[in-house]
Amino acid sequence: MEQAYWKYAKEMELDKYLTLWHASFVGWPKSYPSPSGKDQITNWLTGAASKGLTMKSYELVGRPLR
Repeated sequence: MEQAYWKYAKEMELDKYLTLWHASFVGWPKSYPSPSGKDQITNWLTGAASKGLTMKSYELVGRPLR
């Protein structure tokens, strides 16, 4: 799922990205003033894209869990 998270984020596949999150998800991103739900989970991607920023590459390091 971690591989999918970054792949979908890089490719701006927001519909697929959203499938990784539970419908009842609530989190508190560092840059947010309060907790937010799944309906706001792609804001970091769309916000960056609106500024012309794109993810060029990513690399996950470490070994897979067995």
